[in-house]
Amino acid sequence: MEEFNNLIRHKIDNTLPETYLDWFKNDLRCTLFLAHLINHLLVHEAYKGKKELIEAVSDFLRFNIYMFNHECSKNLSKYSVLYNRVGDWRTVQVLYVKSIYLKNRTKKYDWIDPKNDEMIDWIYDYLSREGHEHIILDKIFIPENTQEKYELILASLDVLSNVEDPSVGTKNKKGFSLRSYVLSSMKKAWDGQKSYEAKNKVDEWKVKVYKKNHAKLKALIAFSDFTDNQMINNSIEQMYDQLIKEDINDQ
Repeated sequence: MEEFNNLIRHKIDNTLPETYLDWFKNDLRCTLFLAHLINHLLVHEAYKGKKELIEAVSDFLRFNIYMFNHECSKNLSKYSVLYNRVGDWRTVQVLYVKSIYLKNRTKKYDWIDPKNDEMIDWIYDYLSREGHEHIILDKIFIPENTQEKYELILASLDVLSNVEDPSVGTKNKKGFSLRSYVLSSMKKAWDGQKSYEAKNKVDEWKVKVYKKNHAKLKALIAFSDFTDNQMINNSIEQMYDQLIKEDINDQ
């Protein structure tokens, strides 16, 4: 009984009550931010998908809260909303991080469409490429789908400072926060990419070939060694020359 009481006392004194985990237990974005604060302690691990990461971070905080308290401040960026907190050593730091994170996380990202697979993949690659390298938990968290990749992108923006810095910006214009500069640069790059694609996109029409002509088209392709598109477009050009051009010349 004495040993049992000692174990209970140890649990009370050294573990984080589960009620302090509820704010992130179903929120991958919050969990990613917390994992980033202790990423050097997770460097040898790999978590595939939301479920694995949330369970790992929850267990770490419950049983290693003293390590979190000691390490988390090393990875906290400069944020515009800060304040001091006092209280129970087990809970004070995780409550501080919760408040700081929720008050300072990224808000202006409406242009990012979580259901646009092409956009999410492009942004993920943009933030991962050499010279940018803003994606957090690289090779530690492996997203399983577009939604998880989207939340990883947001969490990666969340860890960036939202405090204006006179050294951040373009050569001719500085004074942005790192977060706002990355977001602005990323949006300009995406808009430029789509504008370029739109200008260079070839208009395409779909033409239905009647079933009775399928065999004829295949024979013509085999005879000419053209593709089906080349065959149809060459036929159009020839008919245009014979009918339209000749009529114009006659007139």
